Amino acid sequence: HPPYFLMHIVFAILFGDTSYEIIQYIYCIFSLVWLLIKLKVSGFLLSVCTQNTVADIVFLVDGSNSIGRANFQQIREFLSSLVENFEVAPDRIRIGLVQYSDTPYTEFSLSTYQNKEEILRYIQNLRYITGETFTGKGLEFMLKQHFVEKAGSRAQQNVPQIAIVITDGDSQDEVESQAQELRQRGIKMFAIGIKDANETLLRQIASEPYDQHAYSVSDFAALQGISQSVIRKVCTAVEETQKEVILMSKVLISCDSGRCSKSYIVLLVDSSGSIGDSHFKEVREFLHSFVDSFNLRPDKVRVGLAQYSDMPHKEFLLGDYSDKTDLHQKLTDLIYRGGSTNTGLALTFIRENYFTLARQNVPGIAIVITDGESNDDVEEPSQRLRNLGVSIFVIRVGTGNMEKLRTIANIPHEEFLFSIDSYQELQVLKESLRNKVCFTVTVQSQGCKQTTKADIYFLLDESGSINSNEFDDMKNFTKQLLEAFEVGNNHVRFGLVKFASSATIVFRIHYYNTKADIEKAVTSLRNMGGGTRTDLGLREMIPLFEEAVRTRGEKVRKLLIVITDGESIGTVESVEVPAKLLRTEQNVIIYAIGVKDASEPELELISGSPQRTFYVKNYDFLDEIKKDIITEIFDGKPLEKNVSSQCLLSLRASTCKCTPKSANIYNSLYSP
Repeated sequence: HPPYFLMHIVFAILFGDTSYEIIQYIYCIFSLVWLLIKLKVSGFLLSVCTQNTVADIVFLVDGSNSIGRANFQQIREFLSSLVENFEVAPDRIRIGLVQYSDTPYTEFSLSTYQNKEEILRYIQNLRYITGETFTGKGLEFMLKQHFVEKAGSRAQQNVPQIAIVITDGDSQDEVESQAQELRQRGIKMFAIGIKDANETLLRQIASEPYDQHAYSVSDFAALQGISQSVIRKVCTAVEETQKEVILMSKVLISCDSGRCSKSYIVLLVDSSGSIGDSHFKEVREFLHSFVDSFNLRPDKVRVGLAQYSDMPHKEFLLGDYSDKTDLHQKLTDLIYRGGSTNTGLALTFIRENYFTLARQNVPGIAIVITDGESNDDVEEPSQRLRNLGVSIFVIRVGTGNMEKLRTIANIPHEEFLFSIDSYQELQVLKESLRNKVCFTVTVQSQGCKQTTKADIYFLLDESGSINSNEFDDMKNFTKQLLEAFEVGNNHVRFGLVKFASSATIVFRIHYYNTKADIEKAVTSLRNMGGGTRTDLGLREMIPLFEEAVRTRGEKVRKLLIVITDGESIGTVESVEVPAKLLRTEQNVIIYAIGVKDASEPELELISGSPQRTFYVKNYDFLDEIKKDIITEIFDGKPLEKNVSSQCLLSLRASTCKCTPKSANIYNSLYSP
């Protein structure tokens, strides 16, 4: 051992041969320290996946010709490093493994092995099957043969289901619909692409947000470098899923007992020429059974319905029926209209004719059923509908353009976007759709608007590396974060500062007293360009938060949300200096959000905590971390004892439109 040999020489020179026992003693200390360093990462990861963690994890491994035998050995080692960090047992974490090429093959199922050692021995000798790359087949096989009770899946017991897909290239078959079906079943999908893996393919497979569930590495040797991150994110996903299952089960008890919260539900049905009479009959039958699952009363759930093709058609407005029998008669009388598909026009129609007329502070739900690609723009109409606080669910039947439908549905898409192959499958969706609608309604109606008091500043990067579209994305993200709060001088106050080569105060914390005024001020922002002096922006915040204390007149929580796309350049002092002053001397909690070329180490210096540090690859992805940020703001440290720390769940919708009267949903639903 080199260190031992060197120490022996040194001590022999200094003390002679009598130093042998001293050398042994020091050698033991060095060995122990070295061992602790090696175990540090594993120990940290095991603390993330606790000994009580329960999950079913199935690996889907590409064994096609493009991998090569030498690289397949790297996959074996990567699998071993992941499994090594899981607490494997029949009542804890179960592991399954599928290898695929032309056809998928079961290596072992979730119920095959009872301990980690047996799995590791199998992986050491895992054969390399070779062949072509049919990832879609592999996904379908995994769903039907592994995430089932007979193979050891505990999905029926509400145990989190996790799939980890490892591939190195394009698939020779379609994967999107198969991956969508897995996600619809509540299976969290992780996608790991190696070398030439198609990033679009990885996004089609992975759950959202993609930056938490999709990985791309340059070569097989780089797999080990992401193992720690994969384990940490898998364990975090398991923990979040367990919480959601508990919350969902308690919400559904209320729904099953007829106590589902008051809500407005509008069904928007595609009746264009591509559907046909027989398929439209299936739609009618689905509508009959779906509305029957709700407590339809004026003081509970009201339903409305519109059809569309070339033009939208009002069938009946919200609650425009005398009783359930009358409602069913209206559904029976629906006429199949035919024509082309203008979904955007229909979304605008229901916004203006259904939801704009609805009472405020009542959760709104839109459910779009379509089989084709829209001929008009859908992005702006759907965003304007969400701006009213409406949560949009989409059911795609057949092979309609999934990307366009993603712009309609709320995030995360695995909760709000359904994909089925035929209209006959609509009945299978009924219970799942009803549960997710009821869950969304309950959470929105019982606590997404916060009635607490806090002072929050945004510090936005406007440097030259950010183009106008990216700056617009940042502004939209800022406005969407506003929706989680009750704004006002007696509630939450907001201020905003921009920075580039210097810092510019846009509006101070006490300038605006309404959300509309703040949103107008944010909308009017323009990025002027320049350098990236994050340090100056942070330094500017010190007197502003001092001023906030004086103008508030009472002690409230202070938060700073920093968004930047680059590392601070040309700084006189490290960003850590002003950031630390804000955190330690003024008790400001800082959230650092990095985009594109932002330095993750610098972000952590700003926030002072990895839990309050966020990173996305580009500005398009900002919306996908909104849930995580709200989770940390409200769940990481509750603002007040009577405030929901589960406000994040309302952000499954892009905005909230909820009453503040019962902000205690998290405590009431999670308590025994």
